[in-house]
Amino acid sequence: MERTFDREACGRRVREMRMKSGMSQETLSELIGVEVKAISRFENGHREMRLGNFIMMSLALDVSVDY
Repeated sequence: MERTFDREACGRRVREMRMKSGMSQETLSELIGVEVKAISRFENGHREMRLGNFIMMSLALDVSVDY
């Protein structure tokens, strides 16, 4: 069975964890070195994040990449 990546669900989880931590999109973007619009597009399921940025985001939000 082929597994697919659900960008929208992943983006919702990222937004949830970012908001839970009290972090703005701007702060998260600064921590991982991307533009704010990249965070917005990722959270809304409109783009995929590079693996390195995804790992940095998980570290910034203090969550596992398999959350």
